[in-house]
Amino acid sequence: MHRQTLIQAIERFRGFGLDGGQLALDFTNTVDWRNTEKEHEWLEGYADLLGWGVRVGLLTAESAGELSQTAKARKPEAEALLLRARELRELLFRIFEGVIEGRPAAAENWRQFNQEMQSAMGSAAIEAQDGEYVWSFARQTNRLDFFRGPVLKAAADLLVGGDHSRLKRCSTPDCQWLFVDTSKNNSRRWCDMQSCGNRAKAKRYYQKARQSRGKPERQGNTP
Repeated sequence: MHRQTLIQAIERFRGFGLDGGQLALDFTNTVDWRNTEKEHEWLEGYADLLGWGVRVGLLTAESAGELSQTAKARKPEAEALLLRARELRELLFRIFEGVIEGRPAAAENWRQFNQEMQSAMGSAAIEAQDGEYVWSFARQTNRLDFFRGPVLKAAADLLVGGDHSRLKRCSTPDCQWLFVDTSKNNSRRWCDMQSCGNRAKAKRYYQKARQSRGKPERQGNTP
């Protein structure tokens, strides 16, 4: 993996919105316009996975650079982990989608999730850091699968201890981004007000204006 490729990935992910509000959701949101003609894949190569890791704070630029060198030396493993990352992302999306829609995910999805959890937690440990106790796998930056433990732990926390009424999908039909609604009255509708929110408002304004132009003018009462 060339260093320039990693630098480009880190720069590209500076524009990646952390609209999910939670690590596992920011992971599922690495696809734009999922299952549509406009679908855009953020994780095209292993360097992109490192760029995402830097963006969400799992990696520093320095540790990402070290992992890129490891990935270069272990290219088949890195490529396999990229595919596994995408599969995990879609698994989490299916599970969270079921929670949002009020229906349980398929038993096979839960089986896969629990297998991933058991595998990831097998290397987890708790340690003291700056007066706090933290999961150590969140800083295992020497592992090519650095993302698995933290993402799965975040997903489990959201499923077990989260307020499911605040877990939502963007109201723009084709967007498919997921987020935790932290507004006081639980009224957030879009992943991002500046993008999907403004597009939705502009569309409603256009439709309303078009309907108004199509209506005949009201006639006044004749004496």
